[in-house]
Amino acid sequence: MLTKESPIWSITFLGIPIITLSFSPIMTRIAENELGPYATIFNRFWITSLALILGNGIKILWNKQSDRLSTNVQETYTFKDFFYLFLNTILGTACLVIWAWSLTKTTVANSNLLHNKTEKLNGKI
Repeated sequence: MLTKESPIWSITFLGIPIITLSFSPIMTRIAENELGPYATIFNRFWITSLALILGNGIKILWNKQSDRLSTNVQETYTFKDFFYLFLNTILGTACLVIWAWSLTKTTVANSNLLHNKTEKLNGKI
C-alpha cells in the first residue's frame, strides 16, 4: 500500500530531477543551434528567476490567506555573506557560460564530462 512514508515516493521524487538534469546538456546544445551559447544561458537564468519569483509570490499569498504568521527569527546578513553570495554567483555564471561555449566546440559527452569534473573539484575546495 502506498502511504506518504513509502520509499517509492522518495525514489520517484529523486528520479524526476535526475532525468531532467540528464537532458540538460542535450537541450542546451539544441538551443545553441538557434540562439548561441550566451543567449541560451541568459534564457536559463531569466526563466529560473521568473519561476522562483512566481513561487515566492504564491507562498506569500498562501501564508496571507491562511493567516499564518512566521515565527522564525529574521537572520541578519553581514557584508561577508553578501560578498560570498556575489562571488558564488559570478563564478557559477562563468562556469555555466564556459560550459555552454564548450558545447559548441566539442561533443555533449566530452563537455559534460569536463563540466562534471570541475563541479567535483569545486566541491572539495
